[in-house]
Amino acid sequence: MKELLKKAAAHIDANQFEEAARALTKALAADPDNTEILLNRGVVQGILGKFDAAVADLNRAIELEPQEAALYENRGNALAGKGNFVRAIEDYARAAAINPDEASIYLNCGVARLRLGQPEAAVADFTRAIEIQPDMVEAYRYRGAAYSQLGDPAGALADFTEVVRMLPDDIGGYFNRGAARFAGQDYAGAVEDYTRCLQQHPGYPDALVMRGAARLQLGEVQSAIDDFSTAIGIDANNAEAYYQRSLAWNARGNNLQALSDVRRAQAESPQEQRYQKWAALLENKA
Repeated sequence: MKELLKKAAAHIDANQFEEAARALTKALAADPDNTEILLNRGVVQGILGKFDAAVADLNRAIELEPQEAALYENRGNALAGKGNFVRAIEDYARAAAINPDEASIYLNCGVARLRLGQPEAAVADFTRAIEIQPDMVEAYRYRGAAYSQLGDPAGALADFTEVVRMLPDDIGGYFNRGAARFAGQDYAGAVEDYTRCLQQHPGYPDALVMRGAARLQLGEVQSAIDDFSTAIGIDANNAEAYYQRSLAWNARGNNLQALSDVRRAQAESPQEQRYQKWAALLENKA
């Protein structure tokens, strides 16, 4: 038994989750009512995307030990993996009632609330997680996303600034802070952040498109066109890059190029209302 558990732990440390699941299954055959083994196999099954199996293991563990917060938290994670965010939140609430000082419970609950379109409630959860664990970078990252959904660029900016303070090489942190700065009309700051992204990942088309959009707002039309064209060179099907370049061509007074680009954007994403409206406006000018 001890040897099997050691093997399982070693496999988990090595990200060998199929092997870990097999070792834990053998251990459970020897001790089927061991809640720790059930918990560990449930977690591993969740990592493998076998969410029904994970829930089954955790259900059994909860029957045996109904006052263990980690069991409810991890069952919540498995339920969230299945897309059942309502039941996941119920499990996180049970976990928090048992162990109110575990930051990860509130983080996971906040993520589930975001998935349900409840950003205000999510902010409360992420804030609680940060109160418990002030260096929890993912709580700042997700709270920033929730503030963005709430239309609060200042709150988002503060949180994404904290992300890049803690993780100075985090591409996602700079990208998201750039978006918050753009939303707050700090276009020069947005250019700086997207440039930081591109210094680390030059082939990042979304960062090129967003930097181009910020440059366009600053009146740097040729630089904006260059960014959109580079993005298109990387991803020839990037509808937003064509749309944004259409706006830039229009700012240069080149209506034919603008119309050509927006039509390509429409071809790539025919349901996007912005593209349809812009194409109609340009066609009326033609």
